[in-house]
Amino acid sequence: MSGCRVRAILGGMLLGAAACVSGAAPKPAPLNPVRFLLVNDVYVADTMADGSGGLARVATVRQRLADEGPIVFVLAGDVLSPSLLSKYYFGRQMVEAFNAAKLDYATFGNHEFELPLDTLETRIAESKFKWISSNCSRADGTPLAKVLPWDTLRVSGQKVGLFGLTLQGGYRKAYRCNPPDSSAHLAIDQDRTARAARSELSGLRQRLSSLTPRQREVLPLIVSGLLNKQAAAILGIGEVTLQIHRSRIMQKMQAESLPDLVRIAQRLLVPIAYSRRDNPLRVGPRPVQQRPCPSRACLTLQ
Repeated sequence: MSGCRVRAILGGMLLGAAACVSGAAPKPAPLNPVRFLLVNDVYVADTMADGSGGLARVATVRQRLADEGPIVFVLAGDVLSPSLLSKYYFGRQMVEAFNAAKLDYATFGNHEFELPLDTLETRIAESKFKWISSNCSRADGTPLAKVLPWDTLRVSGQKVGLFGLTLQGGYRKAYRCNPPDSSAHLAIDQDRTARAARSELSGLRQRLSSLTPRQREVLPLIVSGLLNKQAAAILGIGEVTLQIHRSRIMQKMQAESLPDLVRIAQRLLVPIAYSRRDNPLRVGPRPVQQRPCPSRACLTLQ
C-alpha cells in the first residue's frame, strides 16, 4: 500500500472521528449528481507491463459507475496519434477500443491533427461516440464531417451543455483552430439561441394542438392566400362560418395579423395545398360542355 493511499485512509478516519466527537452530521450526497468520467492522452489500449492501467479497466470503472447512476464518459483528446500502432492503423485500433468501452463524447487533441484530413474524417465516421469541436474546422472554415460544435443532454434530470476546445498550434494546412476563449463563448451563445428557438417551437405546437379538427382544416387554406369564399367553397361551409373559424384560429395561435399567422404556419410546416391560381372554386370534375344538336335523333338520345 503506497504512502499516498495510507494518508488518504488516515485522513478519512480522522474526519470521521472529528464528526463523531463534534456531533455534526456529514454533508448529504447530492440527490441527482452530474458525473463525468474523463480520460485523455490514451494511445494504447493494453495493460502496462507492471499490470496497471489499460482501457479494459477504464471500461470496468465506467460500468461500475453506470450501475450507481448516470455517467458521461468523455475523452479530452490525443487518442488517434501518436503511437507505434498508429503508424500502421492510423488510429483505427483506438476507435474500435473506445467503441467497445462505450465512450460518449470525444474532442480533438493536437495529435489528432497529425493525420491527413480524409483519414481523420474516416476515423470519425467509424466512431460510435460523438465528436465535438467548438473551435477547430477545415482550413476553409467548414465543419469537419460529423463533428458537432456543441451538444446538450440530460443527466440525472439536469440539462448539461458540452463543448470541446483545442489549443491553437502549427497544425497541418488542412485544419484551422480559432482562439478557444472566443469560440467557447460563441458555442454558449449558439446553444442559447437554439434553446430559445426550440422553446418557441414547442409553444407554437401547443397552440396548434388547441385547434379543433375543423379549424385544422381551415388553417392551411387561409395561409395559402385563398379568399374566404374560396376556402368556404372547398370545405362546403358558409363564408360567415369560415370567418368565425378564421377569427378563432387567429386568437388561439396568438397571431397579430395574417402575415404573422403565415409565419407561424411555416414554422410548424403546415402544408400549403391551394393557391388562388388553382381556382379552388372548381370543386370536383369540370362539367362536360355539350354541343348543340338540332336533329330529333340527337335530342332523343339525350
